[in-house]
Amino acid sequence: MHEDIWSIKLEQHAPKFAAQRLKGLGIAIPVVIATIILNIGLFLDPPDIDERLYVLPTLIGLGILFGIDRWVARARQKIIMPVLAEVTGFDYQQDASGFLRELPPRLLPKTSMMYAEDELLGAISGRYVRMAEVNVQKAGRSLRTLFRGVVLQFQTATPMPAFFIAPKQLTKGFFGGEMNVKGLIEIRALNRARSETLGVWLSEQGNRRQHPALDAVLDIFLDLENNTGAKFRLFSMTSNGKEIHIALRHGRDLFHAGGLLIGKKGVRKRVASALEDFQVPLQITSAILNAEQVAGQFKDGTRPRAEVTTHAGVER
Repeated sequence: MHEDIWSIKLEQHAPKFAAQRLKGLGIAIPVVIATIILNIGLFLDPPDIDERLYVLPTLIGLGILFGIDRWVARARQKIIMPVLAEVTGFDYQQDASGFLRELPPRLLPKTSMMYAEDELLGAISGRYVRMAEVNVQKAGRSLRTLFRGVVLQFQTATPMPAFFIAPKQLTKGFFGGEMNVKGLIEIRALNRARSETLGVWLSEQGNRRQHPALDAVLDIFLDLENNTGAKFRLFSMTSNGKEIHIALRHGRDLFHAGGLLIGKKGVRKRVASALEDFQVPLQITSAILNAEQVAGQFKDGTRPRAEVTTHAGVER
């Protein structure tokens, strides 16, 4: 159903995509020609300058081309995202700075280089849901990406203890690590692929036995990579008992429709992939809410196995 609507919407916007690409090519082609001419001139008649400066025209040309490519990609994204939100029953706003400011301090590594965009707002099973793409980087000798992916926020379906899940290696260090677990008690470790271990912390020891919903939620993420084809991986998760925030790693820009060199077929392929990927956070949210409701009915400490559903029931 979603794919059929997408096809219709994309056909309607196809002329805009083509016009944006032509504008980009109209600037890029002269830049490429000028760069080639400058390089030929430097080769035939080398000036009396440091040889390392010979690469300067090429670097400037590449920088301009990168900027043009980015402009085309962003222009396409401005068209695609509202359509994606409409098709899936969500509201959309490109600026997600407000969402970023409201995130719990523990959720992501401590750094001043945090960016958020493409915020989506809606409801799943009657529960308010927000999500946005977030990028966290750390400056140093080289720029290091600490997190890149999607952050989800939603209300819990049943009361549960306040908890925190994060990569253990980011909680260690002389000054407490890049993620703060001060005042928390570790109760469990989740062994992930590539020798990565996630720790599970509570603010009060013993709450875990009283809330089997927490174990049901954790079970979902033990099999997360199998359920999502490794497209998303749990990075961190926190709950204050009433609301949950989840940070899911993703290897690329989730809603990137391609830049200057991507034609009509390429845009279609990337948009279809974005729609498919977009369903994963919704499926996970729906599964967690279901697991909480089921597990909350158990008072003897047992916990049922929760599975990620194939379709998320999204409503406005």
